[in-house]
Amino acid sequence: VLEIGAGDSTIALARALADAVSSWAEDRRALDAPEWSERTALLDPSNVPSRYEPFLITIDDFSGEGTSAELAWSRLQAAGIQPNTVKFIEQDFFTIPDDAWKAWGPLDLVWIDAGTPADDIRFVAQTWDKVRPGGYLVLHEPTMLTTVNRSLQTVLETVRSPLWEELSSRVGEDFELITLPESHKYRQSGVGLIRKSQSCAMPAPGELMLRCSSEPRVLRQLQIWRRFPLRKQVER
Repeated sequence: VLEIGAGDSTIALARALADAVSSWAEDRRALDAPEWSERTALLDPSNVPSRYEPFLITIDDFSGEGTSAELAWSRLQAAGIQPNTVKFIEQDFFTIPDDAWKAWGPLDLVWIDAGTPADDIRFVAQTWDKVRPGGYLVLHEPTMLTTVNRSLQTVLETVRSPLWEELSSRVGEDFELITLPESHKYRQSGVGLIRKSQSCAMPAPGELMLRCSSEPRVLRQLQIWRRFPLRKQVER
């Protein structure tokens, strides 16, 4: 699991991994036990590995006021998180070397909780190819509050971010989208999940025109849509 931006979610993710290890150990004991149990009948042995050691990689340059890797780790220890569960990388995300990515291997989950909507575009571009087929890339802010013109009046509305709007137009065989809005918030108003298809095949490089009226230069420059092929528009 990769987390971009440390915070309260670091503790939540670390605890979830600890719970996953506990569940795996229980399943493993059930499969290895000589006697039959109801739980054994529910399990697919091919999907219960003999060894399971998930870990969380948290990348943060800790440039925000009052933040540090030491403070984040002290909070984890206070929450009872084991030292081998979390690896802190105190570094600018975009300076992570290729050797580090190769050592970490395919990612099951990427949680993006840092920077601006423009940064989200770059985070997605950098991590998508590293997500395992069937894995998830999760954003903290798929929607945004902005002014729109309705019947000659300017009103506030929550709309998809430019990135989420473009992804929504490209949903198809290669990935799926789920938007979980939090309508009571002005900012950080939801969670967006991108699930990579098990049979995801990356398209050949090529320029694609963008519908987004916001931040098109950044999108084109990064050529992010080489990774997300154009699909038939779906009704949402």
